[in-house]
Amino acid sequence: MAISGGARRLDKWDAGHPDAETLAAYVDRTLAATARLAVERHASECADCRDILADTVGLLESEGGRLADWPASPFRPWIAIGVASGLATAAAVLLIINSGLLRGDGRTAEFEELVAAYAGQSTRPVEGRLSGGFTYAPALSVTRGGGGTELSPDVRIAVARIESAAASDRSARSLWALGVAHLVSRNLDPAVQALGDAARLDLNNAELHSDLSAAYLARGRGRGDNSDLERALGAADFALTLQADLAEALFNRALALNVLQRPEAAAAWRAVEAREAGSPWAKEVAQRATAGRPLP
Repeated sequence: MAISGGARRLDKWDAGHPDAETLAAYVDRTLAATARLAVERHASECADCRDILADTVGLLESEGGRLADWPASPFRPWIAIGVASGLATAAAVLLIINSGLLRGDGRTAEFEELVAAYAGQSTRPVEGRLSGGFTYAPALSVTRGGGGTELSPDVRIAVARIESAAASDRSARSLWALGVAHLVSRNLDPAVQALGDAARLDLNNAELHSDLSAAYLARGRGRGDNSDLERALGAADFALTLQADLAEALFNRALALNVLQRPEAAAAWRAVEAREAGSPWAKEVAQRATAGRPLP
């Protein structure tokens, strides 16, 4: 993608700067977690790259690009007004980076590191589906007591960094990251507690409520506790009132209905199957839809 305005500065860049297409892909939310984190760290210190990001935001908005598809945020109208009036300065873009908006979900850098570290694992963190860019992997085998696979050193390091950050930051996004870190580590009670606290602080975040559903599913499945499964269903339903097409919440809802042996489960799986056509999740979803029950 050619970057209007910013392109004339590219000849001044030294090695080590992201190229224009990388910055455009960052704004368009198509970069992998590790690449997004690298861009954010660089742009927080580089005025030239913040200028390019501001130009990219303006170009995407003027061409009807993906900016219009970003999740609802109190910053969203401000960005549109700022771009339209020429006020999307380097300082404004830095504010957006620091707020997490260009990542699209307000997640912490430590969370991004956890997602990147988990990419090499042979199974996904839980049977349900977590938001935030975790790559597809087969489900964990469900065992009473909540045991799981051994975590890699990179994952353990990322979990430790999240826990350290949360010791001094009790914001919704920090608690969200902490809850997912506990969930990855199979510490299910602390995971539910942290995600529940985060959800109470941020009632309008569909992905956060969907992740809370995944945590309830993990604990309910591990203990055979139908009350947790009902809570999982409620959290997924609430997430879908906020974002009706959220893939993770659709999956978690279908799984909760399935485990609870509700007749609505078949239709729920068909909805997920339609949503996931062509994605890495499609084969597993088709198996679950056909079987009409959770996989072992």
